[in-house]
Amino acid sequence: PIYGFYADASSFIIRDVALYHGNLYVAGNFTNTPSGLTHIAEYKSGVWQIVGTGIQGGWTSINKMVVYNDELYVAGMILKSEGNTGHMIQKWNDTVWSEVGNSVRDLTGGFGFCQIFDMKVYSGKMYIAGGFGYAGNIPAAEVARWNGTQWCGYGTTSLFTAGPGAGGCTAVELYNDTLYLGLANDPLYKVHTNRC
Repeated sequence: PIYGFYADASSFIIRDVALYHGNLYVAGNFTNTPSGLTHIAEYKSGVWQIVGTGIQGGWTSINKMVVYNDELYVAGMILKSEGNTGHMIQKWNDTVWSEVGNSVRDLTGGFGFCQIFDMKVYSGKMYIAGGFGYAGNIPAAEVARWNGTQWCGYGTTSLFTAGPGAGGCTAVELYNDTLYLGLANDPLYKVHTNRC
């Protein structure tokens, strides 16, 4: 346990840890804790606390958290159909959960299964990577950029040979204005940030 943090050992994975407004957050795939925490928890004033209403759903798993524009963004496998504010991504402002630019969507532009694996903040913008087809209403194959108000996609053609949605972009890092993308079953791929 971390600071007395317990969960059902049969479904307990912490995938990311973040600091936001001076408090520690953990997120991943965990439910059925004694205090009713679901997939995200905040350690505040010596106690683990529910973050708003938590993040709901039996399919839910949070892969990544980042702080951007003074809000905590969480992303992974998050379904609107399971009672969440956003689809695959949402943000927390220390009071309420909000949707991020009409959410991230599947290959058809709908709210079906897809996933975000990684997020990074760079030069005032936030980049996401995963197995998805749309960012908001914008076609975006596996990678997209958020500027705080709107999404930008890097194209509609899948970046990897397995095909869109089969695995996706599992990691993203930025160096000298270039996105370096780790792709499922493929070599490292890179694209200039100005392309979007």
